[in-house]
Amino acid sequence: MSKFAQVAGDIFNKAHLLDSTQSTFIVVDDQLNIKYFNTKEVTEGDDTYCDKPGDFLHCQNAIYSTNGCGSSKNCAYCKLRNSVKTVFNTNKAANEEIILSLEDNRKLVIQGNMTPFDFHGKQFVAILMTNKGEKQRNMMMEKVFFHDMLNLSGALNGLIDILQVEHSDELIDEIKKVANQITEELCAQRDLVFAEDGKLTVHIDNMLLEDFINYNQTLINPLLEAHELEMEWIIDIEKEFIIHTDYRILHRVLLNMTKNAMEATSRHQKISFRAKSLPDSVEFSVHNPSYIPEEIQSQVFHYGQSSKGTGHGIGTYSMKLLGENYLQGEVWFTTDKEEGTTFFLKIPQRI
Repeated sequence: MSKFAQVAGDIFNKAHLLDSTQSTFIVVDDQLNIKYFNTKEVTEGDDTYCDKPGDFLHCQNAIYSTNGCGSSKNCAYCKLRNSVKTVFNTNKAANEEIILSLEDNRKLVIQGNMTPFDFHGKQFVAILMTNKGEKQRNMMMEKVFFHDMLNLSGALNGLIDILQVEHSDELIDEIKKVANQITEELCAQRDLVFAEDGKLTVHIDNMLLEDFINYNQTLINPLLEAHELEMEWIIDIEKEFIIHTDYRILHRVLLNMTKNAMEATSRHQKISFRAKSLPDSVEFSVHNPSYIPEEIQSQVFHYGQSSKGTGHGIGTYSMKLLGENYLQGEVWFTTDKEEGTTFFLKIPQRI
């Protein structure tokens, strides 16, 4: 074992790591090339490792970029890369929570402890990465879920209190709407948990696309009224166009797209929903007038990451996971300071 490996090994041992911690330990040079990982030193010509952290961790940006980690436009905003660079520049240790997108829309959430050290006049950074995805995900889900449930149950109790004083069909209808919303939120939470575990069952059925859109309008319109927003419905579909898909999951994705647009829009502004039939596929899109800042764009589909602040980001994460992994479609967005933001979902006519 070389002296470098001994130094790296000493750092590794002092961290008191156990296999059960789901931790990974790497050492990088000032070009972010991996020189050591866990208990193995990397030597010239060694093809058993990947060049940089993003390659090593199978980051989606690295995998789908020709030159790997550091070559995607999103890499400029990567917290892992930027934190390591800061440690090199300041020669001070850092501790950061980092989220990476992996293949199949999986997320890797790690706690990165970065420590600089000198070896024979050259600077290196030792990075201890602990997987905290499940804990972070559960905390985020619970926070959003309980927040929504408390709001809805509070609204339901308030309506029931009024009903005790004043009986009216209109009031009963409002109570039914809130009760339906509670059921919808419970089902959404259940489906998201199942989807993340790869256990969500897809039920394929046939329906006229026009009928499905009409069904969605009846569910979405009350939400628009509550937020005092206008929705422009642009329906560009062939007559008698039938889709073969899971309508429950499709509705969930479109509802999240709409909610996302509503949260980004001020009262009395207009958002738009478009459905367009294509050869062997259908494309849905929802537009709002807001712009997503450039530094946020690469994080849009991370759970808990949103330009709207803490407590948001579940909807965009969910639409990507459900739309691509279960509807066999593609989810993406465009954003422009003048034109605003549009989220798209394109799915095959037949799964």
